[in-house]
Amino acid sequence: MGFTPYPQPHDDIEDNYIDGNVQIVLWKAIERLIANEAFASLHLSAPFHVGYQLHTDSLVVLRVLNWPHNTWTR
Repeated sequence: MGFTPYPQPHDDIEDNYIDGNVQIVLWKAIERLIANEAFASLHLSAPFHVGYQLHTDSLVVLRVLNWPHNTWTR
C-alpha cells in the first residue's frame, strides 16, 4: 500500500478537505499576528473584529480586540 496524500472523495460526502485545512492555517496565522502584537501600531475601532471569509462561507470572527469599557451604570 502506498501513501495517499489527499483523502479520496466519496460520492455521498462533500469534499471540503482543502477548505478545512485553509481555515486552520488562517486561524493559526491570525493567532500569531495577535500574539506578536501586529495590530498594536494601528488605530483600531472599538470593537475591532479579526477574522476571515471564504468564498463559500459566511464571515468567521476569530477574535474581538479593543473591546470598549463598560460605560453604562448598573
